[in-house]
Amino acid sequence: MKIKVSAGIIGAVLMLSASQSWAVTLKLSHNQDKSHPVHKAMEFFAKKSKEYSNGDITIRIYPNGTLGTQRETMELIRSGAIPLVKTNAAEMEAFENSYKLFSLPYLFRDRDHYYQVMQGDIGRKILDSTKSKGYFGLTFYDGGARSFLWQ
Repeated sequence: MKIKVSAGIIGAVLMLSASQSWAVTLKLSHNQDKSHPVHKAMEFFAKKSKEYSNGDITIRIYPNGTLGTQRETMELIRSGAIPLVKTNAAEMEAFENSYKLFSLPYLFRDRDHYYQVMQGDIGRKILDSTKSKGYFGLTFYDGGARSFLWQ
């Protein structure tokens, strides 16, 4: 599993923390249980955030939909009640049409093409498209191809 920590946000936090020492605890919500790879990735993100901020940033993870469904936590983000949510593109479609792109079949030639697009200008534009709606996208998370259909 490839895990990418957003260098931009951590870099910005480090620049802020260089001028003064402060500590903050941020809530991060997701809907998987603690044994799921998503939770393991969130633990990695929390560990690196603490490490890169010299202990000033603590990420407190709320798994299992503890803070609400994905839709409910998206509303909590918009209201400022929680700062971090791991969600999926299908959930983001309700807030920004460009996320509907991910529901299209055969969009990417292969895994390398996916990463090239998502880590490039197109991916950044999609993440930035929600700023005016109260959301700031950090990065894309690859959960793998896992759609199985039958009749």
